[in-house]
Amino acid sequence: MRALDTRRALVRVETHAGFSNVLGGIHGGFLLALADQVLFVGAGVLDVNIIGGATIDVSAQFLAPGRIGVPIDAEVEVLRESKRLVFIRGLMRQEGEAKMAFTGTVRKPSA
Repeated sequence: MRALDTRRALVRVETHAGFSNVLGGIHGGFLLALADQVLFVGAGVLDVNIIGGATIDVSAQFLAPGRIGVPIDAEVEVLRESKRLVFIRGLMRQEGEAKMAFTGTVRKPSA
């Protein structure tokens, strides 16, 4: 994981057979769980304090099947940060091909 600039971060995840669906591709449920995780990890890389916060919502659009054995690059962008909420969008790719787009809202932890 690394910051790309002050508002965007990249998180890379290796894939293996444990993430597969019955067709041998990456399971959509895994991708949704990964989206939830990278909301926090990506924002954390950008020094946005949301550790201990809570996901309010996640929306996803599946664009193409994922392949086992190929790393997933999840790029996240912090769109807006208010006193209590952080609005984030992201795109997951494998070898440059878009696999899933997502957006999420995270509530910051209570002080």
